[in-house]
Amino acid sequence: MSLLTGPINKVCDDENTRGGIFRMWVANRDAVNTFVVGTDHEYSSVTMIDGTSVFFPMEFTDFSAQHTSEGELGDSGSSTKTDTIEVVFPRREKVKATAIQELFTSCKVYVIYQTYNSDKKFIVGFDEILREGGAMRVNVTENTGLDLGDVNGYSVSFNGRSAEVTREFTGTVPV
Repeated sequence: MSLLTGPINKVCDDENTRGGIFRMWVANRDAVNTFVVGTDHEYSSVTMIDGTSVFFPMEFTDFSAQHTSEGELGDSGSSTKTDTIEVVFPRREKVKATAIQELFTSCKVYVIYQTYNSDKKFIVGFDEILREGGAMRVNVTENTGLDLGDVNGYSVSFNGRSAEVTREFTGTVPV
């Protein structure tokens, strides 16, 4: 159990924050060896299983991706949270469908995403308590829309659990 050791201070940069995910990379859980813990509440690097394993970049519709975490207090008094990343990939077609099918049928994945907020990157699907048990499963919804201005594409949801606040990633994403 941890004790509170200091305050949370608001700084000037806190006055102008932006929401949304700007970039995202995904790797199969089995392709990652470990995430290396840095000096603060972050991961400073990631070690892949071999030299050919990478995080794959995911390109999506601007302003269509977000990460939410909803905390839960268990009967035992321990806290966990459910992580969800939602992303819209535009226009239904066979090349995207093939890649999305691979995500959909993958065992579990890890996600690194970069926000519009000072280009910070975060890791979802791995933490120091659940370890690889928090990796994310993928679900997909397809939509043609009703009107010409409606979205035609894939809405992909990455879902997992964690027992820590999401850690920042300060290293280089292996692509």
